[in-house]
This record gives sequence, structure tokens and C-alpha cells, in this order.
Amino acid sequence: MRALILQAVDNYNRKFSWWVVTYALKWAVLILAFIAWSLVMYRAGGVRAEQRYEEWRERFADEYISQMEAAERGMPPDPKVELHKQIANAYAHVVKGLEEYHYDFNQFVTLLWCMDARTRNPIYSENLLDVIQTAGQWPGYNPNNDISESDYKVADKALTIIESAEHPAVSNSFIHASFDRDGITLRDTYEITYKTHFWRYEG
Repeated sequence: MRALILQAVDNYNRKFSWWVVTYALKWAVLILAFIAWSLVMYRAGGVRAEQRYEEWRERFADEYISQMEAAERGMPPDPKVELHKQIANAYAHVVKGLEEYHYDFNQFVTLLWCMDARTRNPIYSENLLDVIQTAGQWPGYNPNNDISESDYKVADKALTIIESAEHPAVSNSFIHASFDRDGITLRDTYEITYKTHFWRYEG
């Protein structure tokens, strides 16, 4: 009888142990599955959040650019700046026309002072742009020629020097210019005589 009881207890313990192991394994599988699902959802949520951020950033950038463009369209351009650009562009064509002479920068400042002198002389227009664009006045000048970025930079820099000068470098009589391989020389008479004065910009 005692042996039967001990065998029954032993069988019960085995069954109970197996049930505990099985139960623990089931919960372990469920827990691991839950962790895996959580990681997947977290990753998916992170991707969606990143996508939303990119969409927001692009939308904000588009709106910002649109506002900036609208503001720029609403603001009238500075007349002085626009005129400077027009004059520099016109003078760049003069620079282009003289490229065969291989003049240095000072020569182009010299010539521009001649043009400036003409705007102060009653014989010519007071408008520097008109003086530059007068046909037949400057060797090689052709408004239809293509100008380079370098041509424009030379013209723009020379014009800035003229505009920023406190006083004109030459009087309004230096309206004539001579062009040779040595450089550009201004003079105050049409024909060269013993009374003629000459001038060059030296920087």
C-alpha cells in the first residue's frame, strides 16, 4: 500500500513538473513574441515619424521660399543698384571689345574716367549709360557681343571706383582717349599740341 502511495505521489510530481515547464515555455514564447512585436511597431513608428518630419521640413522649406519670393516681388528694386548693373553690363562690352590689347585693370579705370568726364561736359549726354553706348566711340564695342563673367567683374570694379570717388580724378576736358599697346591715355584736346595735357589712372 505504501509503495502505491509513493508511486502516485511520484507520478503527480512528474506531471506537475512537466506542466510547470510547459506553462513556463508557453509564457516565454508569448513574452518573446510580444517583445518582437513591440520592436517592430517601434521601428515602424520611428520610420513614420521620420517620414512625417521630412514631409514637414519640405513643406516648411517650400513655404519659406515662397514667402521670400513674395517678399522680393513686393519690394521694388533699388534704382541705384539696377542702374549700376546696367552701366556695368554696358561697360563690360567695351572691355570685351578691347580684349585684343590685353590691357590691365588700370587702363579700364582710365577709360571709364574719360566717359565720366563726358557726362560733365555739355557736349555729351549727362547719362553715363548713354555715353558708353554711343556708337562708334569705343574701339571694338558691340552691344551684341557675348561678355564673360571676367569682363563684367572688371567693368563692375572699375565702375565702383568711379562711383565711390569723393572727387572726379580728371576735369570735364579730358574727353579724348588714345588707345595703343602701351595703354589708354586721356587728353584734354582733340589734337595733340604743346598745350595738351595727358593723364592715366595709376591705381
